[in-house]
Amino acid sequence: MTLLSFAGSPHGGSHKLLPEWRSQPRISPVLILDHSIVGSAIGAWWYFHDSTGIEAHFIIRGRRSGSRDGHIWQLMDTDRQADANFRANDKAISIETEDDGDPNVQPWTAAQLDSLKWLHSKLVSIYPRIRRREATDCDGPGLGYHSKLGAPSCWTPVVGKTCPGKPVRVQQWRRVLLPAFLSPLSPEPKETDMFVLRCDQTANSEGRALRLVNAQRHRQISNAERAELLHEGVVEYNLTGHPGLYDKVLELAEEIPSP
Repeated sequence: MTLLSFAGSPHGGSHKLLPEWRSQPRISPVLILDHSIVGSAIGAWWYFHDSTGIEAHFIIRGRRSGSRDGHIWQLMDTDRQADANFRANDKAISIETEDDGDPNVQPWTAAQLDSLKWLHSKLVSIYPRIRRREATDCDGPGLGYHSKLGAPSCWTPVVGKTCPGKPVRVQQWRRVLLPAFLSPLSPEPKETDMFVLRCDQTANSEGRALRLVNAQRHRQISNAERAELLHEGVVEYNLTGHPGLYDKVLELAEEIPSP
């Protein structure tokens, strides 16, 4: 029986076990598959609770959970099968993530990314057969996401499924989660002076400008945070060596040239 200790988890965790948490068939995990709920964490928990034969091992709460953003729920013993992965049910650990109903356009929060990275590493430490590699076929081993091999595929029977969310969350998975999984001991690079502009997507006739909505300066911003901002429609300006440009940008009220 494996119920995780959440000591060291960046946003905590707890056991919110489903009725069948230890009665499902035993498995020997070689895969981790990331999912999105298309809804709330509590709604998914009750759906799993009341729907025979459907489960996930974990849920990571998100923005709609407020102060509990990034908190991990364990729903199933990870030595037992959870039926969220079609033909990989007998070998995969499934991680669901909360969203606001449209994960195709809503990125994982910084807290969710932190918790996903922590949970991926925790599972590898418990199950050495989950190798630190990108899963590229039905039997793994490694890290994947639900629709990675296509839809339908051996991981999902649903035609057109985009889980955990295309393009936004799949891009985050590839740019943030997979590199962290492959190189867990590498420190995450930091920008020494990063200036980001939250803009709409209105361009001029040449496609060279965006209308400034508001501006915010970020120092020591991580690559994970950058990825999240970029998916929210942010244009970034690295102002290292150009400290005076910050005030000049703030004075602009209409359009600014693209970098």
